[in-house]
Amino acid sequence: MIINHNLPALNTYNKLVLNNKGMATALEKLSSGLRINKAADDAAGLAISEKMRSQIRGLDQAVRNAQDGISLIQTAEGALNETHSILQRMRELAVQAANDTYTAEDRQQIQAEINQLTQEIDRIAATTQFNGKLLLNGDSSALTSTSDILTQVFMRGALRQVDQFGQKAPGGGNFKIEIVSTNSGKAEVLKTDIMRVKHAINGNDGYIGSIATGGTKLYDIERFWDASGNFIIENPQTLTLTQGNGYKATITIDSSDTIDSLAKKLNYAIASVDPNNGLQQARAVTGPSTLAISGLVNTSHGLWVRYVTETSGFNGTAISTFTTGTTKVNGGGLHAVAGTFIIESAIAGSDGRIAFSGSDALLAALSLQTVVEAKENIFTINVTNAHNGEKVGSSVTIAGNNLIGIIHPNVDVRFDSTIGVTGTAFRTNSNIAYNGVSGSRFRLNYNQTGFTFVHIADRTLVLHVGANQMQDIGVGIANMGSAALGVDNLLVSDNARANQAIGKLDIAINRVSAERSKLGAVQNRLDHTINNLTVASENLTAAESRIRDVDMAKEMMNFTRYQILANAATAMLAQANMMPQMVLQLLR
Repeated sequence: MIINHNLPALNTYNKLVLNNKGMATALEKLSSGLRINKAADDAAGLAISEKMRSQIRGLDQAVRNAQDGISLIQTAEGALNETHSILQRMRELAVQAANDTYTAEDRQQIQAEINQLTQEIDRIAATTQFNGKLLLNGDSSALTSTSDILTQVFMRGALRQVDQFGQKAPGGGNFKIEIVSTNSGKAEVLKTDIMRVKHAINGNDGYIGSIATGGTKLYDIERFWDASGNFIIENPQTLTLTQGNGYKATITIDSSDTIDSLAKKLNYAIASVDPNNGLQQARAVTGPSTLAISGLVNTSHGLWVRYVTETSGFNGTAISTFTTGTTKVNGGGLHAVAGTFIIESAIAGSDGRIAFSGSDALLAALSLQTVVEAKENIFTINVTNAHNGEKVGSSVTIAGNNLIGIIHPNVDVRFDSTIGVTGTAFRTNSNIAYNGVSGSRFRLNYNQTGFTFVHIADRTLVLHVGANQMQDIGVGIANMGSAALGVDNLLVSDNARANQAIGKLDIAINRVSAERSKLGAVQNRLDHTINNLTVASENLTAAESRIRDVDMAKEMMNFTRYQILANAATAMLAQANMMPQMVLQLLR
C-alpha cells in the first residue's frame, strides 16, 4: 500500500475530467444549436459550411439586389407610361391640326400645347431618378461628349459586350466621324403672291394695279386688304418663323412697313444668331465681310429674302444656284416672278425648312408657297477609332445628318446638318447685287473641318443577381427625350406639317412601346431570377444545416450519458480518496 500516488483516485479523476469535458461540449452544442462551434469540433466540416454560408448570404443579397432592380425598372417604366400618354395626346392634337376647318390662330394654340407637352417629355427624361440615378436621359447606358456643340449622341440601349464564351466587357470609346463627301440636297425656296398697288400713289412709285416696288408701303398693296375693305395690319401683326432644327424668330409687321423694310425684317430674323429670336442661318454662311447681320439689315437685297421688281434680267436664268462641288442644289430653270418675295434657306434638307405662323389674314396676304422642296444632303462618312485609326465604318452613305447604329447598334449620332458642306451661292445677273457688290459669292460651310469627335463611356446599368463575381445582368435604358424620339421640333402650322408630325409621333410611340416592352421583359426575367435564387438559397441552407446544426435529441442523449458518468466518477473519486486512510490502521 502506498500513499504518495493514489492511482485509483488519479484514474478516477481523469475519467471525471473527460466526462465533464464531454458534458461541457454537449452543453455548448445544446445551447447554440450547432454541431460545429469551433474548428476543433470538425475542421473539414467547418471549412465546408463556411463556404456554403458565404454562398447562402450572397444568394440572399442577390435576391434583394434583384428586387431593387425590379423597383428601378418599375420607376422607369412608370415614367414611360406617362411619356406614352403625352405622345398619344400630341398625336391626337396633330390629327386635329391636320383638319383645315381650323384657322392659323387655332393651330397656333394647338402648337402651343404641343410645345408644352414636348417640354414635359424632356422634363420626365431629365428628372426621372431611382436612388439619385438618372434613368431616361441615356446616362444609364453611357456618358457621352462631343467636340462640336451641335453634335448630339442618343443612346438606344446598353454598350456592354458579351462574347460567345460569356465574357463581359464594357463598350464605348472615342470615334472620329469624318465627312468624306457630300452630295448636297436641296434648300427650300418659298415665294409669296404677287404684290400689286391698290391705291394711286404720288410720284413714281406706281399706279393702281401695277407691280409694287421696294418703297411701296404695305398699306398701298391690295394683298393686305380683306374682302370687306379692312386693312389687315391696322394693328401690328406678329409673324413667327420656325426652322426645321427648332430655331425660332418673331417679327412684327405694322402699317408703316414697306416692301424693303419687310424684306429686311425677314432677313434679320433668318440670319440672326440670337438664340432666343433668330434662325441662326448666318452660322451656315461664311464668306465676304458684308455677310454681317448689320449688312443684311442695311440692304434691300439679302442673301435669303429678295423682292423681285422686274423679270427682264431673269429670262432663262436661275435666281440662285447652290453647289457642292459639281452637284447643284437649287439649280437651273427656277425663275423669279415680278412682284413676289423669294425666300430661300441657306441650309439644305429638313433642318433648313422654314414654317410661318401668324393670323389667317396675314398668312393669306403673303400666301407663301414652296417652289423648291427641301431634300436632305447625302453624306458619305468614315467612322474611325480616334486613338488607333481602326475603321469602324468605311464609306457609309446616309441621307440627312443622322448616323444610326454605325458606331454601335445602340448609338445614334445627329451632327450639324451643314458640316462639311462646301459650296457657293451666287447671283448670275448684275441687276441682283448684295450690298452693292454685283455677283457676290458666299460659301456654305459652317464647319469647315468636315468632322466631329464623339466620346462614349460605357455606363451600362449592371444588376448583380448572383452570389459570385460576374453573375449579373446588364440593362441599358434608352434616351427617352424628345430629340432622341424625333419629336423635338414638331410643327402643325398647316396640313402638310401636321401630317408629317403624325408620322413622327407614330415612330416615337413605337419606340417608347419597344422600350417599355424591353423593361417589362427584364422585370419578368428578374422575377424568375428571384425564384431561382430563393430555391438555391433554400437548398444550400439545408445542406449547410446538415453539416453545422446539432441533432438536439442525439446530443441530449450524449449530455445525459456524460452527466451520469460525471456523477458516478465523482462518487468513485470520493471512494478512491478514502483508500489511503487505510494505512492509518497499520500505523496504530
